[in-house]
Amino acid sequence: MNIRVRTRFAALAGVLLMSFSNQPSAGQEAIALFEDGKLLDAKEQFEQELDQSGPDSKSVVLAYLARIALRQQQLDKAKELANQAVELSPNTPIVQFSYGIVMSGVARNAKLFSALGYAKKSLVGYTKAVALEPDNITYRQSLLGYHMNAPGLAGGDKGIALEQAEAIKGLNLKLGIQALIGIYTATGNDVAMKTLFSGMPEEFNNDPDILFYRGIYRQNQKDYPAAVQYFERAIKYAGEVEEFQQSKFGALYQIGRTSVVSKKQLQYGIESLQRYLDTAPDLPGLPSKEWAQFRMANLIEASGRKEEATVTYKQLVKTSTDKGLKKAIKAVL
Repeated sequence: MNIRVRTRFAALAGVLLMSFSNQPSAGQEAIALFEDGKLLDAKEQFEQELDQSGPDSKSVVLAYLARIALRQQQLDKAKELANQAVELSPNTPIVQFSYGIVMSGVARNAKLFSALGYAKKSLVGYTKAVALEPDNITYRQSLLGYHMNAPGLAGGDKGIALEQAEAIKGLNLKLGIQALIGIYTATGNDVAMKTLFSGMPEEFNNDPDILFYRGIYRQNQKDYPAAVQYFERAIKYAGEVEEFQQSKFGALYQIGRTSVVSKKQLQYGIESLQRYLDTAPDLPGLPSKEWAQFRMANLIEASGRKEEATVTYKQLVKTSTDKGLKKAIKAVL
C-alpha cells in the first residue's frame, strides 16, 4: 500500500497570504478565494492584479493562475503561466512551489516519456521552494511526498524523504511524527516504527491525527482489528473539533476500506461509508465520495448482493473522470 503523505498543514493559507502582504487587498482576497475553491472568482481577482503588480507580485499572480488552469484541466495554459512566473521571479518560494504543483499535475496527464520530464521539473520546483524557504513545512511535505511516490528514474529517493521528515520534526514535532509514521508504513520499517512509538510523548496518545496514522500502519500490517480500534479512537477524540475533522472522516472511510480488505464486519463497513457519504466535508486529502461509493459497492457485493453492486460500478464508470477509479472498477466487473 502506498500511503498518501497528506499536505494538510492548516497554516498554508496564511503562508500564501504573506506573499501579498504588501499588495492591495485584492491579492489577499484572491488567494482566500482560491483556497476556498472559488476558482472563477479567484481567477477574476488575479487577472485584475496583473496590471497593478510589480515583477515579484506579478509572478505570484501568474503562479496562481497556472494552478487554476491546472485544476480546470487547461494543461498547456497551466504550463505556459507557470513558466512565465518562474522566468519573472525564480527566487520567489511560492512561485517555485506552484511550478512544482503544475508540472506534477501535467506529468500525471502526460504520456510515459513526456511524463518523466515533467516529473523532474516538478522535483526542481519543490526542491528550490524548500531551499528558498526551509522553514515552510508545506513545501517540505510536498518534497517528501514526491520522493516517496516517484520512481528512482524520476528522481524519487526515500532517503531524501526521510531527511525531509526529520526536518519537519525539527520544525513541528507532531507533523514530523506523522511524516515518519507515513514513511515507515510505506517502507515496512517496523523496527523504526516501534522506536518512534516507544519514544512518542504521552500528549499524542489520544491525538486524532496520530491515531489515524497508527490505524493506517496497523491496516498495512493486516492487523485489521487493531486498525479499526485506532480509527474508532480517532473519531471519538476528534469529536467536532475543526482541526481534527480530516482525521475523523478519513477514519470513517478507512473503517469501510478495512472491511473491504479484511472481508469482515461488512455491515459495519457499509454503515461507516454511508456516514462518510452523508457527512464528510469537502476537504483536501480526503478520499472522494466516488471512491467511498466504490468501496461500499465492494462490501455490498461481498454481502451477496452482486447485482446491486454492479449497478453502482456501471454508474461510476459513466460519470467519473478519475482514471484510477475507472481502472479499479473495470478490475471487478
